[in-house]
Amino acid sequence: MAFPTASRAAGRVQRRADRSCAGWRPYFASRPRFLIPAFPLLFDAARWASHARKPVLIPALTICTALSACYGIYLLTASTLPP
Repeated sequence: MAFPTASRAAGRVQRRADRSCAGWRPYFASRPRFLIPAFPLLFDAARWASHARKPVLIPALTICTALSACYGIYLLTASTLPP
């Protein structure tokens, strides 16, 4: 069994360092940057929620929470691109 020499081990470390630098990956898909322009739309939803009655508000917020949780689970488990 051959053991790696110090120069071969240093070469492997250098190649790993080259791959981890900022310019190595050609594309960075950031989904949160698309939410920033949509943020002002939440003001109307907040105004609606402040005037809504409880029998309407509770199911609406429950549905929004469930959809948000499903999307978070998808991002953590099935998405191949970084969030």
